[in-house]
Amino acid sequence: MKSIILFLIITISYPAFTQVEIIPQDQQNKSTLPDEKLIQDISMLIFKDKKYDEALMKIDVYISRHPNIHVGWFFQGLAYMAIKEYNKAVISFDTSLKYEPGNPTVLSKKAQAFYFLKKYKAAKDLINESVTLGEEDPDAWNTKGLIYKRLKEYRESEKAFIKSTQIMDDFAAGHYNLACLYVVWGKKKQAIVELKKCFEKNEAFKAYAQKDDELKPIHYDADFQALY
Repeated sequence: MKSIILFLIITISYPAFTQVEIIPQDQQNKSTLPDEKLIQDISMLIFKDKKYDEALMKIDVYISRHPNIHVGWFFQGLAYMAIKEYNKAVISFDTSLKYEPGNPTVLSKKAQAFYFLKKYKAAKDLINESVTLGEEDPDAWNTKGLIYKRLKEYRESEKAFIKSTQIMDDFAAGHYNLACLYVVWGKKKQAIVELKKCFEKNEAFKAYAQKDDELKPIHYDADFQALY
């Protein structure tokens, strides 16, 4: 089955990561998912309304009707991620991959689950597989940057964050995470440059930056305060 992923980036509560909404991609063949209305309802519950328990109930209905369609399992994994049930999310993503082997988006989200479980080496293997299979997903490259930062492989982390912003010019999360990396790396001037780019693309990051412990070393710098 061909991939039916189309990337629509939506910021969630932790701005380092993004969520990905799924809608049919193969418009040339006019193929649609079964129970497309139910899929759209689930999408709204997860991404807009943030009613995750209700979403999980509807996902159970979808899976009971279409157990071999990977999208239901993928949505289940996203819902579990949102309520921080990361081990359950991994199981859901594994089942999704059973029916859609090598799907780069599912691999990327499974890598994120391992990141939150602090299984960074496993996350590293998954995210490298993901970006190899789906090179133009900024979210995946952003995830790679976060994983490599945790592993203190700063140069590879930097390359990944830069790649995410090159793929999508207004990908504010990539600039934000690059700024955080530069602070950890002791490159404060470069951090300010990236924060400025981030805020220009999405002002919502301003409030988060003021509370982010990782940015504490520059909170009282004149250049940082000048961004507000």
